[in-house]
Amino acid sequence: MKQVEEFKAGIKKLGVEKLNEIQEKCIEKSLKKDSLILYAPTGSGKTLAFSLNSLLKLNSDQKSIQQLFIAPTRELAQQIYDVIKTIHSDLSTVLVYGGHSIQTELNRLKGEPQIIIGTPGRIVDLIEREALQLSEVKHMVFDEFDKVLEMGFLNDIEKIVTSAASMETFFLASATELKILPEFLTKFKSETLDFRVDELAPQFKFFQVKYEEETKAKTLLELLCNIETDKTIVFCNHREKASELHAYLSDHDIQSCLYHGGLEQNERERALIKFKNGSSNHMICTDLGSRGIDIDFVKYIIHYQLPRLETEFTHRNGRSSRQNSEGVVFLFANQFIDWLAQIETSVFEIVENEPLPDLPNYKTMYISGGKRDKLNKVDIVGFLCKIGGLKSAEIGIIQVFDDYSLVAIQTDVFEDVLREVKEEKIKGKRWKIGFAQ
Repeated sequence: MKQVEEFKAGIKKLGVEKLNEIQEKCIEKSLKKDSLILYAPTGSGKTLAFSLNSLLKLNSDQKSIQQLFIAPTRELAQQIYDVIKTIHSDLSTVLVYGGHSIQTELNRLKGEPQIIIGTPGRIVDLIEREALQLSEVKHMVFDEFDKVLEMGFLNDIEKIVTSAASMETFFLASATELKILPEFLTKFKSETLDFRVDELAPQFKFFQVKYEEETKAKTLLELLCNIETDKTIVFCNHREKASELHAYLSDHDIQSCLYHGGLEQNERERALIKFKNGSSNHMICTDLGSRGIDIDFVKYIIHYQLPRLETEFTHRNGRSSRQNSEGVVFLFANQFIDWLAQIETSVFEIVENEPLPDLPNYKTMYISGGKRDKLNKVDIVGFLCKIGGLKSAEIGIIQVFDDYSLVAIQTDVFEDVLREVKEEKIKGKRWKIGFAQ
């Protein structure tokens, strides 16, 4: 059986210097044959925990699908894929999800993958097309299972589990406790780890922001000018309001990225990447952004429109106060009712005419080539350093997708580099290179 030391380099690449208690416990449980149910708060490092637990069970020499990771959203599936590939880059791993051509996935499934990571609907589609065979799958991971149930994927999950006749164990992760385990999972002997304890609970400071309806957007702008420039998520209940706020801030010279379900998949991908890589300090989103995304070090959560349910409030706030940091939460409300009235808040006094927030440290470059074109991160770094004259320290996060790539470059050198490289070739081919909108 594998030892966790084999993954030490990959774990360090993820920015993790020392495994936490949840991760250590899940590694210890990987030696047992029982399935595992993990209850842990958002931001507790559960993705790395179930990834290590699962990879320690896997036979790298066996060239067939051994494990299946299921997530409720495309974004979360992508993040699990990134973690798995960082920990163990040599494994043949295929990511499957809706919203793009299924042909790419059909082609990749012919390459004898060992791990499949995806969303329930696309996995079922591939099974029904007889393109995905789960006959040798021994282990499944269900991430954010409470969200899976909430989104109505239970029947899909049952079809998937039923298709895996050799399945022996599962790992189920959830932020909230399940009242009843689905019947098709009860045949597996399981153990529960509950880490929803006070010392792991998120820590927040809550502030009330009072406003006049006709000047509410202006109050938000002034709030952003009153707080230090840091990663900030502004939550709205509706797509239209999120888009409206995004445009309003842009008109007043505050950069933000927009994230909601009405956008195309690649638009949502770009928004998340720009927020993660430091090209945007502010993200305006709906509750789609409250679950299934993994962004560390978010300092401020702003409820521009108050959520309807306490669970939504909890998940929104869970984007902040991650990895033992303290979050700051602002609630736009002139009065509180129901469960919100129980929260201890202070009124935030806004000072007018404060300077605009600092500009982001990075800008994102778009390159029209990706994995399908055999471009990788090493190619891109070499190109930018050799042709663009960049130092490696001036290059931030690089994301390579099937059809395009996004590269974070320090703001103060971005325009000069773009001029140098936009007409040049990478690996003998000229690509469209520009600022990622």
